[in-house]
Amino acid sequence: MIAGSLLPFDKLEDVKLISKPRYQITLDYLSSLKVDSLILSAMTRTLSTQVTFDSLSEDDMNRKVRSLVAAVPVSSALFANSPIESGAINGTL
Repeated sequence: MIAGSLLPFDKLEDVKLISKPRYQITLDYLSSLKVDSLILSAMTRTLSTQVTFDSLSEDDMNRKVRSLVAAVPVSSALFANSPIESGAINGTL
């Protein structure tokens, strides 16, 4: 799992949901609670990428897992806490 962070240029109201009924049900429920928009933002504008690797042996798997574990902090640092939100500077350093 590689962290992908926030879609920096998309506004909350412009994000289209995947056409699965559970997403619309969840969105309707959260909207009815009158909760902070950060919950809706986390549901609609955050992303991640999942990859699957085949292994030839236990040693091969260990090398791949170690490489992935080392890459996650780097990818998180590159993409997390973007200073841009909804296409505008948000003050995050």
